Amino acid sequence: MTDTTQLARNWLAHELWGRAASPASAVLPVAKAVMAVAQGKGRLSSAEHDYLLGGFALRGASVESIDALRSAKGHDDPAALLAGTPANPRMIVYFAIQIRAADGALDDAELATLVEGGARIGVDERAVRELVALHREEQALRKRRIDAVLGHDG
Repeated sequence: MTDTTQLARNWLAHELWGRAASPASAVLPVAKAVMAVAQGKGRLSSAEHDYLLGGFALRGASVESIDALRSAKGHDDPAALLAGTPANPRMIVYFAIQIRAADGALDDAELATLVEGGARIGVDERAVRELVALHREEQALRKRRIDAVLGHDG
């Protein structure tokens, strides 16, 4: 019988990152690390938290993992959470950027939180800023794609 969850996880990982998905056992620690990097000492907005939950549900997180993530405080040490997982720190930062931008804004305070969070897992400020710029480019391209495919006038 086909494991459709794993099939979907592998398709998405290949589409986004050009590689197979991490083991299912890594999903919750990676999700908690992403939350810690995105949130820092503050809190995520409702839209940002929903994006985090939805993103990891899409990545095949179990119901139990989503429930654990829903109640997580986000103040764990992301480096400790990532130890023993195959997660790439830049991927963690990139998803944290997506989360922080999910409510439509990425302000200076959020950028500072991302820089601090990136440093906690070995990603320097220059790399975080490059990833933020890439995210902004991808959002502009996404808007162009949606407008072109759906026939919007802008």
